[in-house]
Amino acid sequence: MEAANKRSKDWLKKAVPEKDHLKDSLHLMKAAGFVCWRQNVGAMQNPRGQWVRFGFKGLPDIMGYIPKWVSKKSYAIPVFWESKREKGRIRPAQKEFIDSVLYNGSFAGIGTSQKLYDKLKEEGYLK
Repeated sequence: MEAANKRSKDWLKKAVPEKDHLKDSLHLMKAAGFVCWRQNVGAMQNPRGQWVRFGFKGLPDIMGYIPKWVSKKSYAIPVFWESKREKGRIRPAQKEFIDSVLYNGSFAGIGTSQKLYDKLKEEGYLK
């Protein structure tokens, strides 16, 4: 019995992988009515051997928009979320990007799916 308790406590201590936070964050945003997608950033080699870069440093994992309608007119609020594990490292370019879009009125942040959930609740996107 003691060994079983030790195993279950060890399991609780394990950090949730970033990919799981990312997947959960996408589901939360879609549940809140956001239109969003996974944004990949990086580089790869094409068949000719040339390196091709896509995205740019600091671009977040999730991008999208919040559709809004006022008096038969529509507009959108940009959405940016950088998914991180509990102890994930935030790069300076990521912080700079998120700070700049927050300053300009976007819905944005950096953190776990739990942090996103709390932000969505706090700002009234989830009930």
